Amino acid sequence: MTRRDLPVLLGHWLACCLPLLLVLGLLRLSIGSDAAVDVFFRAHRAAHPLLHRLFTLASDWGNLCLYAPAAATLILAWRRGNRPRVRYWLTFAALQFLLCFLVVRIAKISLGVPRPDASNRLPEPWTFDASHHARPSGHTAEIFGQATALTLDRPARWKTLLLACFGTAVAFSRIYLSWHSPSDVFFGLLVGATVGIFCPVLMDVDWKGLVRAARNTR
Repeated sequence: MTRRDLPVLLGHWLACCLPLLLVLGLLRLSIGSDAAVDVFFRAHRAAHPLLHRLFTLASDWGNLCLYAPAAATLILAWRRGNRPRVRYWLTFAALQFLLCFLVVRIAKISLGVPRPDASNRLPEPWTFDASHHARPSGHTAEIFGQATALTLDRPARWKTLLLACFGTAVAFSRIYLSWHSPSDVFFGLLVGATVGIFCPVLMDVDWKGLVRAARNTR
């Protein structure tokens, strides 16, 4: 990545995140608090079973839908000897695992924030009770890690728009189904978007050289 690339990448990255931010803002302005949003969508689900089923599909399968093109892109790049693209997607895999799995899991356990449907509404830090693993939203972190990484790999407007809408639908499904509050989804977005923006930044880092330099300074 060069300095000339940075404004373009930042523009696509922000555009990918913007629809979800707008949705979260609209929920806050039109409905109110996280608790009020949960009450609203519980009633909405009961009145609209078809939407309930559609958002359940998005929640259950959305992440798998984007892992497939990411994996296919890595395999094709490796077969064609496209080393920069291979480095990009290996960097994505490392960041996705580190942030969207390990960091998210540690945050969920350590914070102990209750899910919208939890009977105990008080936080329970350092708990393994899944009903208190609300923050951040893991599904949102995963989908936006993938969406932003796919967006910044050869960015195009149509692709950015498509991935932004798809990621927003998956993230919103977590609110609609009462698995997460808008606040949980917002923090999941922060984690996932961090993965995407650091893929082009870290893909060209000479990690072996840094390790050798660190050893030589001892």
